[in-house]
Parts: sequence; C-alpha cells; structure tokens
Amino acid sequence: QKRATIAKLSAQLLHSPHKNIGLLKELHELASRDVSPATRRMAALSCVAVLRDLIPAYRIRLPTDKELAMQVSSEVEALRAYERQLLRGHEAAVGLLRGWLRSGEQQQRLAAGRGL
Repeated sequence: QKRATIAKLSAQLLHSPHKNIGLLKELHELASRDVSPATRRMAALSCVAVLRDLIPAYRIRLPTDKELAMQVSSEVEALRAYERQLLRGHEAAVGLLRGWLRSGEQQQRLAAGRGL
C-alpha cells in the first residue's frame, strides 16, 4: 500500500509539478519518518528521481531582499514560490541522503550512494 502511495505522489508531482509541488514534502516525510526501512529507501530514491526530472536547466536561487521588495506579477510570484519549494525539497533530500551515508546501516548507505 505504501508503494502505491509513493508511486501516486511521484506521478502527481511529475504530471503537474507547479500545482502539486507541496506533495514533495509528503514524499520526504515518508522517506524520513516511515517505520519501514524499505519504504524509507524507496521514498527517498523516488524523491531524488522526481527532483532530477523537475529541476530546470537554469540556475535557481532565492531572491534577494531587494528583489523581494519589488512589485512583481502574480506569475513571477508563483514561479518564485515553486522554485523556493524545489530548493527546499532538494536541500532536504540531500541532507537525508548525507545522513544515511554516515549511518551504520549498509542498506541505507547503498541507497544514499544511488541517490547522490
């Protein structure tokens, strides 16, 4: 059942990333807090695969305070929010995988190596 949940979350993210970017947090929650180690590994690797597909070819950065103070269109604001969530998801996934690399469990180290 959890495999189906992971697959559903990943598919929804890939189908409509701007609309469903909040599901990235749910996928990360499964990867970091699920009881089953196999589910955590599967969710983490799915999260990484989704991020690899979603991250654009151009460089993403958070806007500066000066840029945030400027008035922008709603489209630009929506793009900023999307990119902000992508960056947070990426940082969370990389942090999780780095922690797994340092862990003593062989399966987690292998999964982290595949993910990075």
